[in-house]
Amino acid sequence: MTDDLKTALLALSRESDKRSVTARVAEHFVEIEGALSAGVQRTAVLETLTRYGIALSLKNFDNILYRLRKKQAANPTEKKDPIPLYTATRTSELKSMAHTTSQEQSDASLRQTKLALKRYRRTG
Repeated sequence: MTDDLKTALLALSRESDKRSVTARVAEHFVEIEGALSAGVQRTAVLETLTRYGIALSLKNFDNILYRLRKKQAANPTEKKDPIPLYTATRTSELKSMAHTTSQEQSDASLRQTKLALKRYRRTG
């Protein structure tokens, strides 16, 4: 393979409009799963993806998530856990997190904070 061809193929892989929707969603899969596990609605995640240039229907989004989850379950070497939402270590930090989030996500954040607070109390 010539260097020009290698460069051209690498450039294609970096151009998001040349990549499939599934590939672009897969690139952000960990963050998507983190948001969903924090209680963010699928439609809110879908709206955010659309704002950032990844437009798809809810049915297509669900189908892609299903396939990515299935692929992840079949390949245990890939990272399974979403990025931890909270890494605070003090009870006061955990309590304040619910108050610093936007109104749109405050309910999900409060549930996540309470869960983290329970875990912290068990270990600390």
